[in-house]
Amino acid sequence: NFVMEAKKWDYLISPNEYSTEIFKKAFKFEKEIVESGYPRNDYLINENNENVIERIKIETNLPVDKKVILYAPTWRDNQFYGRGRYKFDLQMDLNLLKEKLSNEYIIVLRLHYLIAENLNLTDYEGFVYDLSFHEDIRELYLVADLLITDYSSVFFDYAILKRPMIF
Repeated sequence: NFVMEAKKWDYLISPNEYSTEIFKKAFKFEKEIVESGYPRNDYLINENNENVIERIKIETNLPVDKKVILYAPTWRDNQFYGRGRYKFDLQMDLNLLKEKLSNEYIIVLRLHYLIAENLNLTDYEGFVYDLSFHEDIRELYLVADLLITDYSSVFFDYAILKRPMIF
């Protein structure tokens, strides 16, 4: 089906030369391929500066003087209360993290929208921020000094920033 659909395309966007060769074979594509990177990731290169990062922190009500740890786990559909009602087990000891890191860091949570949990973060006000419904995760990548994930595909995009990640 992809090969048939590809015959209708006039152009194909490729992130790099390596992918171009794969796309040509996979889609049997013989028309023009434009090597332009991934448009969603161009933002990470073009907007990665102190002014933009500070603006995003202010817009999201994050302290501008703290480093940001972004926790963005993969959504797992094997934990649930019932059909369409998923639960989430936060794999972090927030008490310990707050005790050890709160002078210098904050934690930003970016959880999948299907997770039914409404985490009670009252005890962590000013340290843990739930930005799960923030529209553009690329902005969260920019403000993050460190990403913690469990092999979610977010690490591919975040890696462009060449910042530390913990899996």
